[in-house]
Amino acid sequence: MSVNWIFYISLLEKNTTLPLEEIVKMEKLKCLRFIGMPLLLLCPVLLFYIYIWQYAVNIPYMDDADLVDVVNHSQSGFREFLAILFRQQNDHRVFFSRLGVLIPFWITGSIDFRLTILVGYINLIGLGYSIFLVFRSFEPRLWYFLPVSLLLFSPIVYQVHLWSITAYQYTLSIAFSIGALYFLQKDLSRWWSLSIPFSMAASLTNLDGLGTLPVAFIWLLLQGRRRVAGYYLIFLLAYGTLFFVDFKLSGASQLSFGMEGWLSLFKSIVAITGSLGKVISDTYALSLAMILGAAILLLYLSLKIWDLMGSNLAILSKRNFLEIDLVEICFLRVLASAAMIAIGRHMDGIENMLAIRFQIYSVSLVILFYLYILSRVELGRRVYVGSLTLGIAMFIGGYSYLKYSSAVDYYRAGLVADSYNFTARKLFLHQYFNLPDPQPWFYGHYRFPAYYNTAVFEKWSREEDTMRVLRKEDLKIVKIQNEAQYKHYIYPVLQFGLENIPDSVHTKEAYLMLTSTTQKQESYLMALRPEGPRILFWGREGTVKLVGEIPDKIPSTAYNLNLCWKAGDSTYVRAVGRNVSL
Repeated sequence: MSVNWIFYISLLEKNTTLPLEEIVKMEKLKCLRFIGMPLLLLCPVLLFYIYIWQYAVNIPYMDDADLVDVVNHSQSGFREFLAILFRQQNDHRVFFSRLGVLIPFWITGSIDFRLTILVGYINLIGLGYSIFLVFRSFEPRLWYFLPVSLLLFSPIVYQVHLWSITAYQYTLSIAFSIGALYFLQKDLSRWWSLSIPFSMAASLTNLDGLGTLPVAFIWLLLQGRRRVAGYYLIFLLAYGTLFFVDFKLSGASQLSFGMEGWLSLFKSIVAITGSLGKVISDTYALSLAMILGAAILLLYLSLKIWDLMGSNLAILSKRNFLEIDLVEICFLRVLASAAMIAIGRHMDGIENMLAIRFQIYSVSLVILFYLYILSRVELGRRVYVGSLTLGIAMFIGGYSYLKYSSAVDYYRAGLVADSYNFTARKLFLHQYFNLPDPQPWFYGHYRFPAYYNTAVFEKWSREEDTMRVLRKEDLKIVKIQNEAQYKHYIYPVLQFGLENIPDSVHTKEAYLMLTSTTQKQESYLMALRPEGPRILFWGREGTVKLVGEIPDKIPSTAYNLNLCWKAGDSTYVRAVGRNVSL
């Protein structure tokens, strides 16, 4: 008897009241759902990895200097090396970031930031899986998880995962925290001790990971598990004491306890909670963030007050006020991280809460709040919440690819330009605004890659090509000093604006080459980006304008300025300024 006939007979045995064709159709639909939905969930994961693969470069950025220093000391004695792995980096102990650069170095013999970034994508997958465990604690139907996949694996978190050090910080902090809380569920009471290594791991990614310890302790008390809570308190006190040995708050964290400081802190917590709203528009970023953050926090507080009053709602399941499940405690845990960041950074201004590197917290909060609402809604009505959220997630996740295309191009172009600048001139122009540039010997275990050959740079810096694309009045250069947004810079800032750019100029990968008129071989490369208001899918109004800014590190002299760009396999150069004094 053939395998097909055995299959059909087994189907008939399951349900003899339906025609064979109907039974086969039902089973095929089940197979499609069983295979198709997981594949659909993985599509955003694969798509965003391709995105990371395309934009990741083997060039250090800012705090990556700590990783270089760790490699430089990796040949020292074991005790000294261990101390370096756990030492402070600003206000954090970035143990996993250091491992992220060391392991590829041990394998290949050289530092490779691109490889570190690509491997770091596993951390985002780990965060997705930890949230999936939270989701499965109350809902078995996979399609409700699709909004999570669409939001989490998108350019919303591009800066975290295109930067070597942060790819192992914020994402892992949240993932390990959720892992620690997962093993503290009552249903897993036999495995509660596994929460301890996850809590320790969370604290060794970013300082906010330390917040897992008090949150976990309080949750154990609310569950009535006093004996386990006692053990956890002993661990909390012992590990907390060890963690803060020789610990000093850096200048990056500023605390204020006056009325103005408390108000600023409150606004900052609301802003960072809703910073996902800035995806819609940079122009109205703060307003959108405040609206979304306030909506999330007010709705959550309203639901808790409703629980406290013991009232019933037809669409919501009734809960005791102190009944906190895994979904809610994970939401509160990430909210605690957002609050810790706000405490440390709010004195720099509320706009600092909208920094792109913090959006991993906002998107995680939005995701966990969605899961919290979904868990509260009656089973028969979850389809409405899921469908609405899926539509929003499809729009936001998809739009983020368009929204951040210019920013990611500029970020990558700045790193590529700095690879040339440091190799040729021993300085960076798109980083190290608040610190001196490292000395060349510092990069003894690393080689800056050449993304363009020497002939291209010679072409871009020469002055024989005098075909101008701009009028003199379309080139604007401003030196800025002592403005609030640059208060931590140790150099003045030079802002360049190139207006009325012709359509023939490809703005995706555009640079400005500054060549000294006194030292003909002395050239500097600056990345440019298009500027103009953009809301949703509407483009920028009027003619194209290219802008860029660099710290005023270059010698004060006259320069010839060439607009350079790449289109396909060809490179182009056009003069935009001659004998421009800087």
